Amino acid sequence: MKAPKTIYLRNLQGAQPRVTTLVYTLGTSPDGRDYAHVGYAICNVLCDSFSRKIGRKIAMGRLTNVRTLIFMDYPAEVNTWKGRLACLLTRLSISPSMEGALVNVPNRLHRAIYDYLVEEPVQVAGLLTQFVTELNPGIRKVVALLNAAGYKTCDSGDGKTHDFSCDRNEPYVVVVSRPDSLAEDAQAIKVLLEAAGVKIATIGNIDENSVQIQATYDPAMGIDHASALIDIRGIHDDMLIRS
Repeated sequence: MKAPKTIYLRNLQGAQPRVTTLVYTLGTSPDGRDYAHVGYAICNVLCDSFSRKIGRKIAMGRLTNVRTLIFMDYPAEVNTWKGRLACLLTRLSISPSMEGALVNVPNRLHRAIYDYLVEEPVQVAGLLTQFVTELNPGIRKVVALLNAAGYKTCDSGDGKTHDFSCDRNEPYVVVVSRPDSLAEDAQAIKVLLEAAGVKIATIGNIDENSVQIQATYDPAMGIDHASALIDIRGIHDDMLIRS
């Protein structure tokens, strides 16, 4: 095993500033699968030399004893350790309910990495911070419409461009909501899209020109952002009324 790398991720915008110490190694299994082992520590203190040493000691202990294993599917163009670190951070921030995403990673680590990436986006963290330059060309107008209406998107794709292994074969946008406003937000998005000329159908409709909206809540993640998501399936820019 290669010598582990250590990074300190400072998240200072919340009510309680915290530092996440992440110790990780990257490697390839005998059967050719890329993987990462991680250890971590989360401290609600400023990142001084003492807290860095304590955080690294705790994280190294978890790296050695817990052996959290994450299988990685790197995009073809990612061939540097910085790019692979960006992919690792993205995977750590994904909900554990996503099939095959993670093994044995606590929810508090997900939230800590997610919060960090929202403040300090990394190059390939398109799942978390949606900028126009990162978006697929066939979904940019839809994302802009949702953002202008006050909705935060966390994932999207036009169904044709496949920059990441997680990109779907159908166009879609995922919006972050909250458990207490999930139904209300989903209904408001339906009204917004219909006003823009989009036909909304019930879930399971096979009409290729229809769009389906599904709102989900993951109670295992607690009452926090990213636990309530609105998945808009089948949507793409050509469906919007041209101004």
